[in-house]
Amino acid sequence: MIRQLLRRHGLLTAVVLITVFSVLASAAVSSTIVYGVLHDTMATNAWIVTLMTPLVIAPLASWTMLRLVLQLDRAQEELRELSLRDPLTGCYNRRHFLHALRHEIERSQRYDQRCSVAILDVDNFKQINDRLGHQAGDEVLLGVARACQGMVRATDVFARIGGEEFAVLLPQTEAAEAYLLVDRLRLHVQALTFENLPVQDGRVTLSGGVVCADAAARLDAVMQAADHAMYRAKREGKNRVVLAEAA
Repeated sequence: MIRQLLRRHGLLTAVVLITVFSVLASAAVSSTIVYGVLHDTMATNAWIVTLMTPLVIAPLASWTMLRLVLQLDRAQEELRELSLRDPLTGCYNRRHFLHALRHEIERSQRYDQRCSVAILDVDNFKQINDRLGHQAGDEVLLGVARACQGMVRATDVFARIGGEEFAVLLPQTEAAEAYLLVDRLRLHVQALTFENLPVQDGRVTLSGGVVCADAAARLDAVMQAADHAMYRAKREGKNRVVLAEAA
């Protein structure tokens, strides 16, 4: 908030205003003490010192203080952003995804709109981890996340919600459109090549479940429906997307 105010009005403007305020406050306090309390008069030299002191000290103090405030504000924003991100892939984490989904469901209820949710799971990931090690598994997760993040829309929320599970929130998106968008992600990941992985010519696949949530949907029901659809895709042969009934 502080940064937004300073960005709007400028750091220099803030320093000038604080300096002017300091000079006026110094003059007011000095004159009140001299004339009101001591019932005396101030010499010209005394007035010069009274006015020049804040002119010298206030800009430096104000500039330093505001820079420290900006640095603290920036650090708080960075910490907040880190708390919402998955440390490995850099995409949003489960906590932020559920918060965004709850907000979108509430908005859908107010405006009678639909949103869609998809859960994507990397096929045969346990085999990759067991045979090739966690470093190879991390490489797969990072590659899948980067590929999907580059394909989703600006309004969508892409997150890693579990070990090899990802989720996509598609605001104001009907079932058919959501299915096409998620299947496009699947095809894009299928086309990736992981040269260091001796599995299926260095390729990995995704199984996904998509559900469209209406205005009466509950968050837990939406996630459960998408999860069941994803496991149905696994049972039907993997590397496919299944559209669930509306939640």
